[in-house]
Amino acid sequence: MVAEIVAASQPHLRPKQKNILPIILRHRDAGRRELARLPHCHADARPGLSWIPKEATVPDWLRQILSSEYFVPHGHCYLWKPGMLTLHALANVLIAFSCFAIAATLFLARQRSSAAARPVHLVGVAFLLTLGLTHLLAVVVIWNPIYWVEGGLRALAALAAVVTAVTLPRLFGARATNAGHS
Repeated sequence: MVAEIVAASQPHLRPKQKNILPIILRHRDAGRRELARLPHCHADARPGLSWIPKEATVPDWLRQILSSEYFVPHGHCYLWKPGMLTLHALANVLIAFSCFAIAATLFLARQRSSAAARPVHLVGVAFLLTLGLTHLLAVVVIWNPIYWVEGGLRALAALAAVVTAVTLPRLFGARATNAGHS
């Protein structure tokens, strides 16, 4: 209490508070200027929603979710080094297509499985499809920082993962019970 009274009566003793938004915007703009100088970057296409036609009517909430105004692309963290960009992009594409291939195999295999196992196959397919999509979107955010979309898709993949994790043991429990009765 005494410290609060002293601080109120002597403003020079109060801690100085900085408005951090101008600092963030200054760094963002400096990063964009730096990106514009690099020949392999298209910095002019990054700010805002330049890929949506200006005459299109987009709700404000959707415009905000799709906006990349306050974010920098993930490639900035990789210093736009071609080797690093290629490594991450190629690895994510390979993981995505592997997830899609496994999901297709599971989907086709569900017809040969028991009726009790079919829902589990579909849940697994949903999980693998959302996981594959998150890896494809990870490639997109290297160049276009749509982190709200990526976060939403990751949340959907997390939900599918939890449902799969809860459902999968039931399948093996049912198989163990059926095997014991034979």
